[in-house]
Amino acid sequence: MRSRAKKPLPLKIKRGRIKTDVFDGTINDLYAGYRHFLTLAELAGHITSESPIENILEKILDELNTCTGAERSLILIFDRAGQVVYQKGRNLNHDDIHDPRFEVSWSIITKVREQHISVCIPNAMEDEEFKSAASVLRLHVLSVICVPIIHLDQLIGVFYADNRTVLGLFHENEYNLARQCMQFIANPLSMLLRNLELKQNLQRAQQHIQNRDSYGDIIGNSPALLKVLNLANQVAPTQATVLIYGESGTGKELVARAIHQNSERKDKPFISLNCGALPENLLESALFGHVKGAFTGAHQDKKGWFETADGGTIFFDEISEMSPALQIKLLRILQSGEYTPVGSTVIKQCDVRIIAATNVQLEQLVHSGRFRQDLYYRLNIINLQLPRLAERRDDILLLAQHFLAKYGHPELRLHGEAQNALLSYDFPGNVRELENAMQRVAVLCRGKDVLIEHLPPEMQRKSDKPKTWGTFAAEKQKVVEDFEKAYLQSALKRAKGNVAQAARASGMDAKNFYQKMARYHIQAAVFKNNKG
Repeated sequence: MRSRAKKPLPLKIKRGRIKTDVFDGTINDLYAGYRHFLTLAELAGHITSESPIENILEKILDELNTCTGAERSLILIFDRAGQVVYQKGRNLNHDDIHDPRFEVSWSIITKVREQHISVCIPNAMEDEEFKSAASVLRLHVLSVICVPIIHLDQLIGVFYADNRTVLGLFHENEYNLARQCMQFIANPLSMLLRNLELKQNLQRAQQHIQNRDSYGDIIGNSPALLKVLNLANQVAPTQATVLIYGESGTGKELVARAIHQNSERKDKPFISLNCGALPENLLESALFGHVKGAFTGAHQDKKGWFETADGGTIFFDEISEMSPALQIKLLRILQSGEYTPVGSTVIKQCDVRIIAATNVQLEQLVHSGRFRQDLYYRLNIINLQLPRLAERRDDILLLAQHFLAKYGHPELRLHGEAQNALLSYDFPGNVRELENAMQRVAVLCRGKDVLIEHLPPEMQRKSDKPKTWGTFAAEKQKVVEDFEKAYLQSALKRAKGNVAQAARASGMDAKNFYQKMARYHIQAAVFKNNKG
């Protein structure tokens, strides 16, 4: 046990608790003592390493236990609903606390969590507020520090440390160290946990899709998307005609296929066509078929899509591009199921469900005379409005991770600055643009981290609009990255390009040094001829 012969530094204490705003000193006050600075440096190395989050938290807690003399410490992480999603406890012997819930005072943790204040208690057994708490009495808690972990003004976790044999163990230095450590790790810890949450959400979303029948590649949990999918799920088993509105790239065909796959017609054909992709005469022949000799090149009878898709579904994308003449024939199909092949006088019957889509408001085209009003009313039985990707930002990172996996790189993780760039971008091309960007990333990214430079140039630009979240996180992460890069270059310069020597002088493992060089694209050969 570390000796505490020195006189405690004066603190502004109210009933033994230190509030987060009581120290107004300079940067030297915050990094009190060379040992504390080294501890923060060690933490920086742990957090920016490639280790799993559990290993990182172990090292953080071990460092803090060693430096403060705490017998045990704990980090709790909360989700947005305030539920504990992760907990890690370690003792002074660097062993795990297998069930931290029974080894800490939850009365103190609850106080810190609810009021977002730090506490430093020299003797919890005599503290007016906590001396009667069951956990304090049961554990005989004496010295306690408990600090909230705040990220972007939101409490994401709590750090707790105690000692049951030494009174008044924690002083200003220990308090400042714990507080600064929690401030330092809040951003990367939040980023790491967000990546884990993304993977969990992706798994849940995929499982949800499987459970509710096949919904193809529709990925997302945002309220705007779920509202559309719930309505699609209701209309799928019916025979109702569906009209889907949505900008290009929002997934209109995916929704149409989902409706077909969840209907009684799922074992019959699904045919998708773009009304603006074919000239009128070719589209008419493709839809209704033709007989031999109907036009030049018609050397034999040919079935149309309505006959081929009998019993199934035809999806008309960009229905607004359909010519007035074909609009009349489509209206006839909807009214009676009848059509006549090109060049024939024989009336045929078909049973086909129609799903149409457009990126313009058909009602406006009706008013301008460019679209038939009676056809509009026949199509507009069920109306689905697909949200733009900018309206479902909660799904952006989830979709990005999905596309990285789709293109063969599920191990890639979006770095904090890259995440924030995606979250602040407007995506005029919607989901299709995001997919193209992730395909580019899968080709260009050579490490495990997707950096902002791997994104398309237009997504790298700073947005003038307020970011939804993460600006502080990105800037703080950039500081860490800039420091690491500059430090590696300086070490290599002093060692004249000798990586092993640079690693030893830096107190780093050579393998870790090489990994960081690769991450920042640093070439040792550049420094070999340094005359420094």
